Amino acid sequence: MGLREKIDQNPNGAAIVAVAVLVVAGLVIAMQMGIFGGAASGGTREAYFLDTGSGMIYRAGAGEMAPIKAPSGKDGVRAYIYSCNECADDYAELNADTIKTEGAFLAYTERLHPKMKAKLEKARASGADPMMIEMQIMQGGMQYGNVTATKWVGANSPGGYQVVSQATQQCAGERAKQCVPR
Repeated sequence: MGLREKIDQNPNGAAIVAVAVLVVAGLVIAMQMGIFGGAASGGTREAYFLDTGSGMIYRAGAGEMAPIKAPSGKDGVRAYIYSCNECADDYAELNADTIKTEGAFLAYTERLHPKMKAKLEKARASGADPMMIEMQIMQGGMQYGNVTATKWVGANSPGGYQVVSQATQQCAGERAKQCVPR
């Protein structure tokens, strides 16, 4: 008996298996994003963030869900830096122009939509399971922005896919490499 016949004979069982697979996939994604608190996979890993007040790059925990409070007191958003060659040891305390002098470029920024961020913080504060809103985050809560963090598109939208595609294709004939703090 083939899989199709088994599904036809037991549609409820097939639905349960499908939901279980989605839940497991969601848990894996949430752990990688650090939604449960702490850094994403690996203790004290850091990521680059853009201080929207000063325009400077700084480091913060990779598990932080932007926007976070930046050193200037304004919003800090996740900053994705790429290079066509080797990445420098550190891009903290540089701005988009000085990153270019290091042979790299600030490709785009990322944040959680402010309403979704408020829901996540409320869930954490009440002791509720943040997984309750995890699907909403994956479906439309994450946003990608330009290098000045002033224009935002949904990460899962055609515009979001275009942002990432353009970032990784800026190197002649090669894929750009993402630079992460060492």
